[in-house]
Amino acid sequence: MKRLKRSDLARFLEILSEDRTVYAPQCEDGTVLLREWDGGEPADDYINLDVSPKDVLFPQSEALCRFCGGFADTSVETVEPDGPAAAFGIRPCDIAGLERIERVFTGGDFTDANYAARRENTALIGVACSEAGPNCFCGAVGVSPTLPGGSDVFCYPEESALYLQPRTDLGEELLEAADDVLEDVSADEADQVVSAAEAMEAPRGGADPVEALPQGAFESDAFWADLSEGCLSCGVCAYVCPTCHCFSIFDVQRGFSGVRMRGWDSCQFEEFLLMAGDHNPRPTEQERVRQRFMHKLSYYPEEHDELMCTGCGRCVQSCPVGIHMLRVLKDTEEVL
Repeated sequence: MKRLKRSDLARFLEILSEDRTVYAPQCEDGTVLLREWDGGEPADDYINLDVSPKDVLFPQSEALCRFCGGFADTSVETVEPDGPAAAFGIRPCDIAGLERIERVFTGGDFTDANYAARRENTALIGVACSEAGPNCFCGAVGVSPTLPGGSDVFCYPEESALYLQPRTDLGEELLEAADDVLEDVSADEADQVVSAAEAMEAPRGGADPVEALPQGAFESDAFWADLSEGCLSCGVCAYVCPTCHCFSIFDVQRGFSGVRMRGWDSCQFEEFLLMAGDHNPRPTEQERVRQRFMHKLSYYPEEHDELMCTGCGRCVQSCPVGIHMLRVLKDTEEVL
């Protein structure tokens, strides 16, 4: 473990930026987002990023390929993802979210090449939580605010310093490169830092653990009808969520040349599954709301043995009608 004085944090990021694009928390008009580092002091007074950092590995929009030519002689050029990167300041709930997306994009029979390339080239530097936000409920869904998870380096914050623990070979390389601004920490001091952080697990949000929804919840028409009555189908929950990963593919074209793009989408949009001939497998709001919660709280945990919700609370904070993931779980326990 190494100690990094907060006064040296910008220098630490500068060293990382010599070999890779660095992303760090930055405040924009009162909103804290993970953005490409601009050389200044990163934001450090946030409980969590206001939007999930998943777009570092799964961009909101990206070019997949370029094409040009006529019907018989079209040429296609694949667009490769950017080079090495480092994402600093990610909270444990978001690291857990990236792990869940990774299972979808790289853990099955097919691998998403763009996601896999970015994940291989991106160092994740996580930071433990020291307090909970008003909507946090990570403890209820099995995520610890001090869990390093899949991070390459994990930081334990104190008032004047960060304690950096390498978790992977890449993490070791990053700390070796920045050795000039880091101080050695004894084994006893390292144990004390970790123990003190783990003792602060009250930031979990104070919620009791919950279980996955049983498959039988699908048939509770009255429950889903009541829940969907207030939903506006705005999709903001999907855009701020660290585990939502639905996307659509579309062409931006002029004549016979253009770019094939991928962009975030949401199962809450009426057009998401709209097919040729105007057929829609989920034609009503009730069916779409049910899909969102069944996917996160039943289908995914049945396959991977954990909820596809990490308790970050962003959907609660952003939802204009106050639909709460945790309350849905509690309410279904009562009606099933």
